[in-house]
Amino acid sequence: MNRLLALETSTDACSVALRVGDELFVDHRETPRAHARLLLPSIAALLSRAGIAGSQLDAVVYGRGPGSFTGLRIGCAVAQGLAFAHDLPTLGVSSLEVLAEAARSEHPDCVGVVTLLDARMDEYYGAAWRVHGPAHLEALVDDRVGTPEGITAALRATMDEAAGTWLAVGDVADRIAWSATEARAVRVVPGLRPHATALLALATPRLEDGAERASQVRPVYLRDESRWRRQAPGG
Repeated sequence: MNRLLALETSTDACSVALRVGDELFVDHRETPRAHARLLLPSIAALLSRAGIAGSQLDAVVYGRGPGSFTGLRIGCAVAQGLAFAHDLPTLGVSSLEVLAEAARSEHPDCVGVVTLLDARMDEYYGAAWRVHGPAHLEALVDDRVGTPEGITAALRATMDEAAGTWLAVGDVADRIAWSATEARAVRVVPGLRPHATALLALATPRLEDGAERASQVRPVYLRDESRWRRQAPGG
């Protein structure tokens, strides 16, 4: 598959990447609450730059979450709409894994990555990954949502098992009070966001065996949506 479109909208970043053969076209903008305004024009602009139409794509891949409920709904709706319109296969990838791959690509010397995003309501999204090379991450702690104490306890137990430099990434990574021993092994990168180029790297080798139909496009919230609406009506 030589013409792949990737959409990542799980955080404040509206991230789009298009690969056509050996060429890569990217539009990554960190503009909060602007996904509905930016996503479709970004896709149209990249397709125009590449000189292809949506019907010429081979597949659409998307960050499935967890993350912003609104951002995920927009990203999944656009991915599904493109797939239905042009009869394209799709593939969803964990947005926490996309964040981990973005971190690994910037810091290839790390042995592992812990991902931490603000889930609101005094909870975090978290996961941990062991690095085995480019786009090859082993999940040590699966995507989960919980209290800061519960999430960080699970991540700390995993980190103790592998010596070397670990990355702690995501918008709440700098809120963790690492011990003096842990701090020597942890490099905190709080400003990093999931990036569509990392999504392309992860999804490309999985499409042959793991492609989905348009009807299977789904966001992964990790939390009951009705509870989120009751407690956090501001989105």
